Amino acid sequence: MADAKAKLEAKKSTKSKAKKSTKKDEKASNSTASKTVKAKTKQKFDASKVTLAELAKMKKEYADLRLSVTLGKEQDPSKVRHMRRNIARALTYLNSNKETETTND
Repeated sequence: MADAKAKLEAKKSTKSKAKKSTKKDEKASNSTASKTVKAKTKQKFDASKVTLAELAKMKKEYADLRLSVTLGKEQDPSKVRHMRRNIARALTYLNSNKETETTND
């Protein structure tokens, strides 16, 4: 009987040690995952390389993305904001080039 109690206590102690180590592992994995996400969001958009055809494609992708977020298919609605801002950057660059071409003529 004493042997059975000793085995039971040994199992409990190993389970509690396993739980403690998994909590530490989860904390470590969560901190590295957040660092990975931050690195992905810092991608820069180069508006100087956008043509009118690419701008039209970006607008189509933006409309599709808005629809997918509205329907719940897309889980990250911040992509809509990033896409909208990239389109605005491209338009700003294209319009500024038009102004400089007309003033140089």
